[in-house]
This record gives sequence, C-alpha cells and structure tokens, in this order.
Amino acid sequence: MSLLLLAKWLIYLGAALLVGGVAARSWRPDGQPGMRPLALGAGLLLAGSAAQVLLTLHALGYLTLPDVPAYLQQTVPGRAVLTLLLGTALLL
Repeated sequence: MSLLLLAKWLIYLGAALLVGGVAARSWRPDGQPGMRPLALGAGLLLAGSAAQVLLTLHALGYLTLPDVPAYLQQTVPGRAVLTLLLGTALLL
C-alpha cells in the first residue's frame, strides 16, 4: 500500500510543478523560470503514472508486457492514466 501512496505523491508533486511552471511562465514577461520545472514535473507525472499502472498490474497478477497496453486501453483507470499523460503533453 505504501508504494501506491508514493506513486500518488509523485503524481501530485509533478502536477504542482507542471501547473506552477506553466503559470509562472505565462505571468512573467521574460519567460522565467525556464523549462526545468516543467520537465521535472512531467517526469514525476510519468514516473508516478508508470508506477501506479505497474503496481496495479502486479497486484492483479498480469505480469507480461502485452498486458500493459490492454490495461491502458480497455479499463477506466488505464484510460485515466492516458488522459493524465495527454494533459501533461498539452501543458508542455
């Protein structure tokens, strides 16, 4: 259970960095703080999402590589992860 909690915190921290970085870049005329907070936020979101999917698949007993795309495309939580990653790409 604690690994899923860590994955959630990675997602929350990544979202805060990504949205905060986008807001800071739009409010400041010189384009600061640059791309580092955005890239770090996107990386944390990607790591947290991947950990969440892999931990869920491991708990269900699906451990092969073809199970990951099937989970992402055919279940509601999997589609939520895809939507999160698409939103991240849009903010970048």
